[in-house]
Amino acid sequence: MTPACLARLNATIAEALPLAQAAGIRLQVNTDDTLSAQAPFVANSNPHATVFGGSLYVAALVAGYAQTVCLVEQAGLKAAVVVRHAEADYRRPLADDFSARVEPIDAQTRTRFLHGIRQHGRGRIDLTITVSSATLSAFTLYARFAAIASGDAAAAAQPA
Repeated sequence: MTPACLARLNATIAEALPLAQAAGIRLQVNTDDTLSAQAPFVANSNPHATVFGGSLYVAALVAGYAQTVCLVEQAGLKAAVVVRHAEADYRRPLADDFSARVEPIDAQTRTRFLHGIRQHGRGRIDLTITVSSATLSAFTLYARFAAIASGDAAAAAQPA
């Protein structure tokens, strides 16, 4: 992942995603080239002195969205990325700063996703995003993201 992509995505969070901005979400790159969204407990607490469940969901969704955008950009494609489907598994409460980490994406999944965009003007990818504190895993989001080619790529992908 390029530093420019990461900087652009953090700017998008700050400027265009008010909910993620209010949650204090900040993206970072992991050693395996996946993304994680970091968030402070203080901005995401609830009356029970734990992290608000919606904050766990938002952080996971932002991490998955950002990872998908980076995959598209790294391939040199232009496409709009949207969430298509998501299922949440809330396992236990957290009471600390937390991180939503995208699980590594295998080469076959990545290739199939990008091939779909190139050949059909759209692709979809299933991601697993785990949210945890430094010591405790608490939440998993199973999400399908779609990328829809824009401009000339979309026109070229349509049957004549």
